[in-house]
Amino acid sequence: MSPDKVVTGTRPDEKTIDDLIETGKSEQIFSKAIQELGRAQILDTVEEIQERYDAVKEIEKKLLDLHQAFMDMAVLVEAQGDLMDNIETQVTNAVDHVQSGTDALKTAKSLQKKSRKCMMIAIILLLIIAIIIVLSIIKPWKKQ
Repeated sequence: MSPDKVVTGTRPDEKTIDDLIETGKSEQIFSKAIQELGRAQILDTVEEIQERYDAVKEIEKKLLDLHQAFMDMAVLVEAQGDLMDNIETQVTNAVDHVQSGTDALKTAKSLQKKSRKCMMIAIILLLIIAIIIVLSIIKPWKKQ
């Protein structure tokens, strides 16, 4: 016989159980059952009820632990969200800096080409001037 039938002799439905809990008449049922049934059977039933109560308390504790784990996870996810936003901002800034660096390198390369070109022109002009000076010293121009 199942424990819920042992106390009353019948299997109660959910509504009956709720009514007993709300009205407090469950003690009367236990008193009546103790009078009708043997003490040993009632003690077995009470022991099983206590075991179920303890199991429910353990489940409740585990659910609270699980709830706390989910709350901790939510805090971590939120913190990671902030971290991801920060990383995204840094990546965007890095892209901007790389673009600026690329533009600066192009400008530097262009200036380097112009600088070399000017340097070559200056060297050629100096060579021409040096050749003219050397020629004028070596072979003076004759006036006629």
